[in-house]
Amino acid sequence: MKKLLVLDMDGAGANSDQLIEKWIKDHEKKYGRAESIRLYKEEFNHCKELVFPEIAERTSRIVKETGCKILWSSTWRTLPEYKELDDAKKMFDRRGLPGHALIGYTPDFGRMHLRGEEIRAWLLNNVFGTFDKVAVLDDVDEAGMGLPDNCRFFQTKAYSGLTERITKDIVRYLNGE
Repeated sequence: MKKLLVLDMDGAGANSDQLIEKWIKDHEKKYGRAESIRLYKEEFNHCKELVFPEIAERTSRIVKETGCKILWSSTWRTLPEYKELDDAKKMFDRRGLPGHALIGYTPDFGRMHLRGEEIRAWLLNNVFGTFDKVAVLDDVDEAGMGLPDNCRFFQTKAYSGLTERITKDIVRYLNGE
C-alpha cells in the first residue's frame, strides 16, 4: 500500500506559536527580550527553517511507522531557497525532518485559490490512483476542501502544531487501523 503525507509547515508540521514563545522566553532569561528575538531569527534562518525538534520527531515517526512519502504543500515551498527539491531535502535533513521521504511540491495557484485545490490538482495530475491513502496535515481548514476519497484531512492549531494525538491518528489512518 502506497501512502502519502501532504505536509504544511507553518503551524502544522514544523512549529507552533507555543514553541516559538517558549524558545524566546527560555533565551530571554539569559539574553534579554531583544537579543532573544535576534537569536531566534538567526537560529531559524528568519523563520525560513522554523522547525522545532519535538515536531520534527513526530513527523519523522509518521514516515518511519507508515512508510509514507511527503508532498510539501507549505507556502515555504515558494521561497527561493527551496525552489529546487534537493535544497528542500537538505533543509529537512538539517532540521531533523526526513528529507529522503520528500517527493515534491503542490503547485502554487496564488492567493485566489484554496490549498485543497492545489493538493487535488497535484494528486489528479501526477499520481491519481498511485497512493492508496493520503493524509493531509495543515492548520487551515481550506486544505481539506475538495480532496479525493482516498484522502483524510488532519487539522492542527497554529498554537500547538503537530501534537502527539494527531501523530497517532495519522499513523493509525495510514496503516489502516
